[in-house]
Amino acid sequence: MLIELNLGKWGSIFPVPNSVVDEDIKLATENQLKVLLYVLRHNGDTLTEEILSDKLGINSDDVTDALNFWVSREVLSNTYDLPLRDTASVQKPKVQPARETVSRNTPPRTNAPNPTVNQVQQNPIPINQGSVNQKPVNNTVQNVETVKEVKKPRPLSRQQKPDSVFVAQRLKEDKQLAELLEEVQNVFGKPISSGDIATLVMLHETDGLPCEVLMMLVYYCHSIGKDNMRYIEKMGVEWAANDITTLERADERIANMQTYGESWKRVSQIIGMYNSGYPTKAQQENSNRWVNEWKFSDEMIKEAYERCVNHKNKFNISYTNGILKNWHKNGITTLQELRDFEEKKSITNSTNKNQEKQAVSYDIDSYEDFSMFD
Repeated sequence: MLIELNLGKWGSIFPVPNSVVDEDIKLATENQLKVLLYVLRHNGDTLTEEILSDKLGINSDDVTDALNFWVSREVLSNTYDLPLRDTASVQKPKVQPARETVSRNTPPRTNAPNPTVNQVQQNPIPINQGSVNQKPVNNTVQNVETVKEVKKPRPLSRQQKPDSVFVAQRLKEDKQLAELLEEVQNVFGKPISSGDIATLVMLHETDGLPCEVLMMLVYYCHSIGKDNMRYIEKMGVEWAANDITTLERADERIANMQTYGESWKRVSQIIGMYNSGYPTKAQQENSNRWVNEWKFSDEMIKEAYERCVNHKNKFNISYTNGILKNWHKNGITTLQELRDFEEKKSITNSTNKNQEKQAVSYDIDSYEDFSMFD
């Protein structure tokens, strides 16, 4: 396909920094690129989160995330280090040299309550026309370093993901992490969102999974049709909790999961559960036990399934496991052995009942004989 420029559209143009195309475009999401292009096109206009959200058709949180991303990439600069708000006192963005921005005394962030519209006036983020090699504002670097120092173990509840400023800073510092994100996008065949990027960074930074182990995890999830980041995060947390932090351990875990998956596939075909989706943990563990540990044949698994359904009127994997466990305990591996065992058990039970009956009768007769002499 031949592509040519439409010169009729070039009557009005605006500049885009070379670094955006050379360095940032592979890291930026669709929304982040939208926000930047709109800000560059409307430099000098009054812009707020609400205006950008309305014009671009994205929510205000994504707008703030995008603006913070471009600040961290030194394409935009924020004088007060605060996100945009729709206030009556919003000033028009002005082109401001980077040197002047660095020299300002930027107030540090605090844990104080958010000020009201009447208490604080905030400037829109101006375009940073400083050198591409200019270092980030000092307070931003300090915040990133603080986050790294206060690194805590993953809590049981779902924690807040790192913000876009921290993510961008880490991608600049860690080339391997940046390559990981690029490879993930290649595997998925599409750009991943800023939230998904933050999830991968969190699995690396907070949970301690090396980039190569994360890549193996992503490849495996993609191979079983689980491309959603929530599933990848769940498995990543589980891997970290089980100290799966090397390629050897990751390869072993994947091999085990594949074995479990094949076991459940066989069991689901035996009992007629087609298109049941990806198996649960209980289904994987129990089917692996029946097939690989206890070595039951297809006919024995089907027999246990049918007995479960006849008794419970539905398939219950715990009840079925109990049946097979009892057979395994008694060394039963075939249907003929099962019939012989149950027949022998039936005879034994019948004999025991007769003996109990005779014992009761004997006791009564003895009591009556004893009573005769009273």
